[in-house]
Amino acid sequence: MKFSLPVTLLFTYLASTASKSAPSAPKASPAASSSAASSASSSSPKISSTSQVAQVLGDGGELVDHNGPTTWWGIPLDRLPGMEEDIAMLNGLLEEIAESEDSATHAKYRELLKLGEDRANGVEQCLPKMVKTAQSLSSSEMLNIARLFTHSLNLVNIAEMHHRFRILKGEEKSGKITEDCLEGTLAMIGDSASADEIYEQLLKQQVEIVFTAHPTEVNRRTMLMKHRKISESLGILDDPELNSFQKRETEASVRRTIASLWGSDEIRRSKPTPTQEAAGGIAIIESVLWDAFPAFCRKLDDVVENKLNKKLPPDVVPVKFASWIGGDRDGNPNVTPLVTREVVMTLRLRAAKLLEEDLQGLYDDIAISKSYSPEMLALSSMIIGSNDSIEKYRRVLGHLKLRMSATVKFCEDSLQKIKEGKPFDYAKIVSPRQQAEVYDDNNPQPIFHRSELKDPLMTMYQSLTSTGYSEVADGALKDLLRKFSAFGLTLTPLDIREESDKHTAALDAVTKSLGIGSYESWDEKTRINWLNNELSNKRPLFRIRDVANMDYPESVVKTLQTFEMASTLGSGSTGAYVISQARTASDVLAVMLLQKQFGMTSENGRMMRVVPLFETLTDLENAPDVVDTLFSSDQYLGAVKGVQEIMVGYSDSAKDAGRLAACWAQYTAQEKVSAVAQKYGVELTFFHGKHVEPTDDWRAEMADLSKVSCDAYRQLVRKEPRFVPYFRQATPELELGTLNIGSRPAKRNPKGGIESLRAIPWTFAWTQTRVHLSAWLGCGEALNPDDEEKVSENGMGDIYIYIYMTAN
Repeated sequence: MKFSLPVTLLFTYLASTASKSAPSAPKASPAASSSAASSASSSSPKISSTSQVAQVLGDGGELVDHNGPTTWWGIPLDRLPGMEEDIAMLNGLLEEIAESEDSATHAKYRELLKLGEDRANGVEQCLPKMVKTAQSLSSSEMLNIARLFTHSLNLVNIAEMHHRFRILKGEEKSGKITEDCLEGTLAMIGDSASADEIYEQLLKQQVEIVFTAHPTEVNRRTMLMKHRKISESLGILDDPELNSFQKRETEASVRRTIASLWGSDEIRRSKPTPTQEAAGGIAIIESVLWDAFPAFCRKLDDVVENKLNKKLPPDVVPVKFASWIGGDRDGNPNVTPLVTREVVMTLRLRAAKLLEEDLQGLYDDIAISKSYSPEMLALSSMIIGSNDSIEKYRRVLGHLKLRMSATVKFCEDSLQKIKEGKPFDYAKIVSPRQQAEVYDDNNPQPIFHRSELKDPLMTMYQSLTSTGYSEVADGALKDLLRKFSAFGLTLTPLDIREESDKHTAALDAVTKSLGIGSYESWDEKTRINWLNNELSNKRPLFRIRDVANMDYPESVVKTLQTFEMASTLGSGSTGAYVISQARTASDVLAVMLLQKQFGMTSENGRMMRVVPLFETLTDLENAPDVVDTLFSSDQYLGAVKGVQEIMVGYSDSAKDAGRLAACWAQYTAQEKVSAVAQKYGVELTFFHGKHVEPTDDWRAEMADLSKVSCDAYRQLVRKEPRFVPYFRQATPELELGTLNIGSRPAKRNPKGGIESLRAIPWTFAWTQTRVHLSAWLGCGEALNPDDEEKVSENGMGDIYIYIYMTAN
């Protein structure tokens, strides 16, 4: 079978990349057969020194000499041996398994790999031979060879990542302080701040990590889990205390996992639903973060205590989590109000099960039967029906565990009703906490408010520390307090994102039904005046119970039902309401009004924080004026309580104006918006914000460079008639749209052209060709001025460095 040049070049690229990815040739593992060992040794150069590693890698291996040791992708060559052995073992096992299945195809794979190695070593005429070999492949051979290269490169990545951890672990063990560790960070800033200042900032530090379902991960979750298992096995094999049996067992486990990889289907055969995507996010928390996060906090504790001579409180954590998965409906018709409700209840259920398990562990651990604080005695006396009469901590923990079991039961029943489309009692979730006089073990009630779990846990912690059991308090109990501070009763609050046009359409339908005109046709001043009047008016716009029966377009009803649904999710279930394509102050006020319509206000504490997302170049340039208009309203400042979050669109602005112009617009927008916030005394948070300070001399030059870059970028992308056909033919853009890697469509408007294509598939398409056009288009024109004197006078070399820092 013959293939077009782009297809054959795929194999030549894979062969060249694979030959440069491994600093040694694949060798058979101790468990490999003699035939595999013979195949590996006969067709690959042997490597016994770091200089030979450099020779095999060639220039394409990114060997860099910075007046020090030569490095391979940042790793000094004298520190590669452990990685070489790992790569040899992993790829040796992969090849043995593939060869046993189809020796002929494996031989062609080895032929391509050998040609790639020879080409890297400077042997002439290798490329034509690679092309000829690729053109001779049958479709089945092409598939299996591509799979072999893919798995091989993934195994190299696993080995490299593990080796980097191995190096870091070795440095920590030797006492070396690096910038990318907690101790190194404190050492770096220690000269510019006192211990007290650093500690106070740590108490206030808050980084929010947000899970999204953006379709950037092609690998199936089952493949990623196998990759992780292999990495963990490499860690076990590093243990010098392993006996021969343990080593053989671990090597056999690696072999089984690689065999399972080879036998698995790498391709998703159907698009995931939003609930399935949410399950993937939940799995990350359950399998990794639930235990990794308190471990990180323990390490932070140790560094703070040793360097600052202080201890962090058990309920103070520097990181919090949020999620968009199941809440991001921007251009995704699959995310409905019902889907969001199901995802939120699933999050509650999984959190309840994790907490239930940890409470049982604490119950088994803390069996202390003496020395309690007065507060602890008072708390335990409120619990009736318990068999733990002497061990007061167990008395409380046992009851909390029963209540969490009741929470699991409530969530399971509610989730089933949601799936069946039946009503459930959400009033229990949204109702304020009622303080009970007694708590009965025979009638445990579900927990819906954070204080219902945090308060008794803190009482136990304080009792233990005040009665001589600090070591016990600082064990699993502190870990649970920190987990709860980070994940709460819902694992992650769910952010909701929707396009501003949807809210405009909804209010337009409302104003027309009220007989007061068309909101959509009003100018900005008229919109703002009406919105402010309605926000201060206690009268609702319409009766909430009439939403489903309103004679509105289906999309409008869906938008209104989203707000109705959000109002019933309960404390901790929701976070931010992100407005994509935000352009004006009225876009922000519109969301506040729609929240008010459904009972979510700042006065009752149920209002989701409203976050405008400025995405295009024009929107970024207008952002300071939009924010100034909002902050000039005392009513608005009161509603947000002097705190504002703003999201800056990186990928969309780069698609709109090119990378260079977008980066400069992002920086100047953040700088000017920060100045506006400072003027009004507002605490500002940027979602996706980053900051690299330019000198005053560079600003005018950067503005000029940005304009030239943007003009050149748009000239090609928007005005060149041949560009769209070229894009469609040169990249797999259309094919990427058919991949089952996410529930969200590739385009906001299915009938639209490149302008409606999302930024991720736009970048993804160029990445697959290795052209990376979206990263550099327009930069060449901007960075090649004709006036050499101007280059020298303005220090363009330093500006280039600044551009690199802002773009990366």
